[in-house]
Amino acid sequence: MSKRYKIILVGIIVVFFACLIYSFIDRDFDFITYIAGLSSFFVALLTVVYVYTTNEQLKMMNKQLKQMEKEQKQQRQPFPHMNKVELEIEKPRFFYTPPTDEYSCQSRYRIIANIDNLTNEPAVLLDVVATINIPQDNNIIVLDTTTERINVLSKEYNDKIEVSFLFSGDEKAKLFEALRNKKASEFPRLNICIYYRNLVGGCFKQKNSFYILPEDLDVINNWHIIVNSFEVEYYEKLKKLRNLEKGDKLREILFDEIKQDIIKRLEDDSTIKLETMAISIAFSIDFLAEKEYVNEIDKISYYSRFIGVEPECKE
Repeated sequence: MSKRYKIILVGIIVVFFACLIYSFIDRDFDFITYIAGLSSFFVALLTVVYVYTTNEQLKMMNKQLKQMEKEQKQQRQPFPHMNKVELEIEKPRFFYTPPTDEYSCQSRYRIIANIDNLTNEPAVLLDVVATINIPQDNNIIVLDTTTERINVLSKEYNDKIEVSFLFSGDEKAKLFEALRNKKASEFPRLNICIYYRNLVGGCFKQKNSFYILPEDLDVINNWHIIVNSFEVEYYEKLKKLRNLEKGDKLREILFDEIKQDIIKRLEDDSTIKLETMAISIAFSIDFLAEKEYVNEIDKISYYSRFIGVEPECKE
């Protein structure tokens, strides 16, 4: 019996005997009428207390049920694991960007990694997001790319899956500059975040961070010089190129001249492969509520799509 019911029961007993004793003192006191009225009041009071207590118990049971459901979702947890994470740097090339009508000399970067699942619980609807963070004058330059989607990651269904991310837009070669820095604390970083779910609806967010380790510095130094000196080296030709009308044959001739000259200046035509090293203190796995998970997915959902048109690109 709850404490509330005990208090009410004691109150009923006290009132009953008080009325009984008073009826002996005052003969005009209608004991039966008062007891009937008080009984109705206490019945109503007990009903209110019962409804309130039952509602509180239901809330507690619902809270316990949600806690059990959360524990069940957390227990059946997949563990996507990233390994063989590498950065490929393409040699600098001459590019023309039609939307902005701009010319640039830059390298493109490609992250390649394998993902497998270390537990027997399948992970579904994985969204993998990657960024390259480049320290620069007490600031961070962030290069981002599209989101990679993996429908299912399971030991039985697929042993491992390769994902790749293409980065462009580093026209000032800030990555080369960071790689030439000898301070480990200022090495560029690769951040990879994986959003995924399990089969019972649990939502998870895994954060991984890697140092990009500098190698082949002689080649990187040469490429860095070519990119940085591009605007000065080809100032006159670029000026003519930008002043020519689209469709002018001289425009294509000038473009090919610059392109071939840059190719000749590059001693190594292959790509550079750089290894990465995981940063242990940056690793984390968080369990997300459904609403929080949906909000974060909405922010990072930039999937690559084929729109059915083959663009005419020059490089």
